[in-house]
Amino acid sequence: GRMTNPCDVDIHPLSLQWFRKWLEKEYSSIERLNLQWETLYDGFDTVMPLSFEQVRKNTKKPLSRWNLSRWMDFRHFMDFQFAAVLSELVLYTNTLAPGIPAGFVGGQGPGPWGGYDYAMLCRAVQWMEAYDIHGTNEILRSWWNADRRLRMQTFFSSKNPKLDSWFLWYYMVHGNQAVIAWPEDWFHTGGGDIAPHILANKQTFKEIQGEISKYIVNPKTLSDPDPIGIYYSHPSIQAGWAMDAIVHGKTWIKRTGTLDNENQTMGVLRKVWCKTLEDLGFQYDFVSYLDVEEAKVNLNKRFRVIILPKTVCLSNKEADALREFVEKGGVLIADYLCGILDEHGKGRSQGVLDDLFGVVREESAGYMNGKGLTEIDGEKYKKPYLQRFTYYKNARRYKEIVVFERGTRDSRGANTLMENTLKKGRAVYLNLSPLEYWNHVRRFSIYGHEWRKIISDILSSSGLQPRVRVYENGNSPNMIETLWWKHNDKQYLCIVKNPTEKKELAKLGDAIEGITGQTVNILMKFPNPVELTNLRTMKQLGKGRDFHDHFNPWEANVYWVKDKTFQ
Repeated sequence: GRMTNPCDVDIHPLSLQWFRKWLEKEYSSIERLNLQWETLYDGFDTVMPLSFEQVRKNTKKPLSRWNLSRWMDFRHFMDFQFAAVLSELVLYTNTLAPGIPAGFVGGQGPGPWGGYDYAMLCRAVQWMEAYDIHGTNEILRSWWNADRRLRMQTFFSSKNPKLDSWFLWYYMVHGNQAVIAWPEDWFHTGGGDIAPHILANKQTFKEIQGEISKYIVNPKTLSDPDPIGIYYSHPSIQAGWAMDAIVHGKTWIKRTGTLDNENQTMGVLRKVWCKTLEDLGFQYDFVSYLDVEEAKVNLNKRFRVIILPKTVCLSNKEADALREFVEKGGVLIADYLCGILDEHGKGRSQGVLDDLFGVVREESAGYMNGKGLTEIDGEKYKKPYLQRFTYYKNARRYKEIVVFERGTRDSRGANTLMENTLKKGRAVYLNLSPLEYWNHVRRFSIYGHEWRKIISDILSSSGLQPRVRVYENGNSPNMIETLWWKHNDKQYLCIVKNPTEKKELAKLGDAIEGITGQTVNILMKFPNPVELTNLRTMKQLGKGRDFHDHFNPWEANVYWVKDKTFQ
């Protein structure tokens, strides 16, 4: 199938009829639609969607003068249509097999093609096997935590026992209740016997399906993140794809799903923010733009900090909700290009939250080195990751990190880390793009150190500190992720290796072991005294703030934490 390859418009009469009714409900009058689309339709019955090829020809304008509305509205409708059909199938399936959840396999990463708006999909189905592309696993965890709907991954053996073991442990402690195994080509040897690399993990297969998994996969065990939200804006994903596709010219149709997975700026940036927080010892939840738009979430009750990753599209309702979040004491962080387009993809002269952040932008100065808008250049997909940033050359950097908006300033004349207070809260506009953090060399070099310090300082001043710090052979950060789960009055801590990608297989240097490294000694430092028990060995490690233990980088450790401050 085409998966998430560009497949532009569906102009079947039935689809167009549905689209036009949907538009009439969205806009209520043809005059409002014409104003938004800059068109002259007499009525909804003649409205036609726009292909990306027509949109592409107008992307040379300044971003504030872009109007992607005709294209983005149809993409939004196609996402809605896909989710609506899935909802019907789920309801029908439930009549055939009451009590059995209904869902689908093969979920792709968020993008403008194929129907993968996860804010809609999460409302449509009761379980999903989604490839962990651009953070889908953490998105599903965030929105399916309360009722623990089933999440699972597909398992293909790498034929490396340690890497296979890590995969199974990693997704188990991340709350996945199962894996789907496709055994062809790797389960058996040519003679039909079970392959040695499978037999080598006999104990792993047994253990992760035994007692240890019950602590995490129990439907009453819930993820227990820190009060940090990462904003999920699907309109921004659509507009971000358009920015990425500019470099392809007329060949944008050849930007396959595979190419996009490796070069989608919005997707990689989402993963960078996840890895940044994880490296700092925090967990988070994603915030659905639909929940905010529809006032279905109390932001101040759930979050102390909300991060807006390149959230270029924001509606006035979303902006009002985020403004209220700050007024009531929340901390709002935007990296760059915040709210310049509305939720349909139409430009504004100034960002809808510029006054909240206390910034003024001069768009004529351009972005990065002033010569382009695309960050990860998909035309250079065959080159190493760090060589794909065409417009980073000669761009200004702040502590090694690229400054994105050349003409944005605050009242003091600052161009980065601009901060503004409003009533009980504050808003921070970084004007930095941390995309290079996705390269593991950058992640564990001075670049990564500077980036983490910037974010750590903001979180610390917001009253947030990690619940535990883990040191590997005295080194931190160390590619170890800490995850917290709770079951009634019990609290569980899991630690697991957290590579940028599966490339960090051997020792990385700086005393950091890769997944296929050797057993290491770890030190866990808690801010308050706790009692700690290793649930795999059932060894009671005692009471205190500092604990030593052994850790196999290809597995995970699971602990029961007795903490008097836990509620």
